[in-house]
Amino acid sequence: MQEKNEIIKQKVIERIVTVEPKDYKTLKEEIRYLRVRNRQYKQALKYAGISELTMLIDDFKNEATSKMKIIIQESMLCDYDHEQIKEMEDLLDFTKDLCEQLQYSLTIYKDGKQEEEAGKT
Repeated sequence: MQEKNEIIKQKVIERIVTVEPKDYKTLKEEIRYLRVRNRQYKQALKYAGISELTMLIDDFKNEATSKMKIIIQESMLCDYDHEQIKEMEDLLDFTKDLCEQLQYSLTIYKDGKQEEEAGKT
């Protein structure tokens, strides 16, 4: 048997130095500015009677409607197999689950409001 001499190269880490990107301070200031502006916009919307929930709901409706139109158009144009039928059924179940979750959340809120109002009288 021949012995193999292996050379093992090792590097010793003497210290770890944090290196900031050149534009780090600029980006940090920009983020701070954007956070302030975001707070200001939220307050303005709040005073205008528009809540973040309202905006989220509107965004969801717009996105869901546009995506569903595409899915429906595609489903009308193609001859799909059992796997695609299963995917469409899964999508229906998924949307039903989302609706049930929202309904549950709304029911809990309404029940809490009714108890709160009953406690006031």
